[in-house]
Amino acid sequence: MSLRKVLSALREKKEFVIAGHVNPESDSIGSGLALALALREMGKKAEVVSRDPLPKQLSFLPHEGVLFQRETLSDPVDTMVVVDCGDLQRTGLFNGGRAAVQTLINIDHHVTNPGFGDINWIEPSATA
Repeated sequence: MSLRKVLSALREKKEFVIAGHVNPESDSIGSGLALALALREMGKKAEVVSRDPLPKQLSFLPHEGVLFQRETLSDPVDTMVVVDCGDLQRTGLFNGGRAAVQTLINIDHHVTNPGFGDINWIEPSATA
């Protein structure tokens, strides 16, 4: 579970789809938006997708043009980063499978996370 591998992939890859869990709260949305904005600053293409809408109490976050609501991921994805989500199916974006994701990066703080990504960074001592 290596931060070094995550950073290497973030530097190497060019296009990212970032997702959290269904019924997102501040941990999930905040982590996803922060990562997407940082990747954009690096000149990467990055967007956050969520099956569920942005909660009203989080509408103050910089989400316009960054966060998109989708039922599923139907197009192939070069690199997907899943944040604050202990199980890939909990994103709500897959119909029982993994879809066409070339590289899956799993960043989480839940001790129960099984390490479902190709690259995993699970930090149980982190708050988000």
